[in-house]
Amino acid sequence: MTVRRILSVLLAALFTGVGFPVLFVGGLARYRQLIERPFDPLEPGPVLLVLLAAVLLTAAAATIALSSAGAVVVGGFHVVWGLLAVLMPWDPFGGGFTNPVLQLTYELRGVWRDLSDGMFYLVPTGFGVAFGAVLLTAG
Repeated sequence: MTVRRILSVLLAALFTGVGFPVLFVGGLARYRQLIERPFDPLEPGPVLLVLLAAVLLTAAAATIALSSAGAVVVGGFHVVWGLLAVLMPWDPFGGGFTNPVLQLTYELRGVWRDLSDGMFYLVPTGFGVAFGAVLLTAG
């Protein structure tokens, strides 16, 4: 029984750990296409990335079949992380970030700019909180 719980937590963490960055990068790429070239034909790459992210995040939710532990642990993390991003104060004009989520997101710009920019667009919207709440409710 314990092995199923550990496997559920590891798989849920893996699927969301890959799924959300894919969603951030694919969503941002699609957004940039709409802003920069609104009348060009749809490029399939970003759409396929968003669909892949949907499959990965669904797989994370499906780990409930093994054990509810994965959904509870990963869902709890997403709720806390998302609420920190939305509710903690930050000072973009005063010379520094006081919000740890946004500070980390900003620090990622040096490593992977598309991921960082995608996080800036999607994390404050509350999508992670909603996804975490769904996992917690299902778990």
